[in-house]
Amino acid sequence: PAIAGALSSSVTLQVARQQAVPNGTVLCSPASTTPELTTLEDNDYAYRTTPDDRGQSEVMTRVGRERLEAETTSIIALNNAYGQGLADAYASVWESAGGTVQAQVSYEKGQSSYTSQVTEALADEPDLLMIVGYPENGQQIFRDFYAEYSQDFCDIIVPDGLQSEDLPGDVGNSMRNVWGTAPSTIGPGVDAFRSLYEDAYDSDPSTSPFTAQSFDAVAVLALANAAAGENDGEAVRDEMRNVANEGGEEVTPDNLAEGIEMAASGTEINYQGAAGVIEFDDNGDIGSATYQLFRYQEGGFENVDELDYTAE
Repeated sequence: PAIAGALSSSVTLQVARQQAVPNGTVLCSPASTTPELTTLEDNDYAYRTTPDDRGQSEVMTRVGRERLEAETTSIIALNNAYGQGLADAYASVWESAGGTVQAQVSYEKGQSSYTSQVTEALADEPDLLMIVGYPENGQQIFRDFYAEYSQDFCDIIVPDGLQSEDLPGDVGNSMRNVWGTAPSTIGPGVDAFRSLYEDAYDSDPSTSPFTAQSFDAVAVLALANAAAGENDGEAVRDEMRNVANEGGEEVTPDNLAEGIEMAASGTEINYQGAAGVIEFDDNGDIGSATYQLFRYQEGGFENVDELDYTAE
């Protein structure tokens, strides 16, 4: 009766429209940030445990305007729902903050070179270049950038889609002029989640985006299913906010199994997430989040700050 996923905004929208909503199946994405999910006619079957592009755009603009002191920006964005949605939101927020967007360039995945897109975006020498995409395409974009420009030419900022420990090595550059933002993992249940993750995978979950959000999506769905008392999509849907929003016995990753038993017995539940407080609004979105600000360096990236965001 439920699906945890997808990661990609394009895939989530397609699954929601073609499978989940028509068949009465609850869908909860841990990573899809497209604004289209907010306005989707989903009959309340679509949710997410990560904030939408507006939050990411607000935080990236804050970093660019305040920390990096940039007045002008250009954008290179993947031509899909994720790339174009974030590019449009970022451009809107940047201009509302008094800055200038010099160019907004789209690209298709799988190209052997992105030199023309890089050249077009940098033609007017922006203070900051924002790039949206995934590592498989991003590494070629960065190779093309560093083939023609030095790290001193401009700062670059990227969202979570381009957060990867392997990127500097794959590009062949320390990428010290590249900053990034990604939803952070500082929820009430973060310590328990981190311990469980490290025991299972012998690695730090903060080095991979959306691990905590993925756990939270599965946890909320499992609690809603238990509270529903049956494997029925509509019944699960009707319990999503009841188990996540404020009120009831507190459940975290540390006592999730016990929480599922309590939900099944009729106890009111308030799930406190690993990534953050899960509080679904009328659209199935969460209204606040904390983002990590990271900076690339030789061999990976370092987390340098935490930035809060609350939707207006």
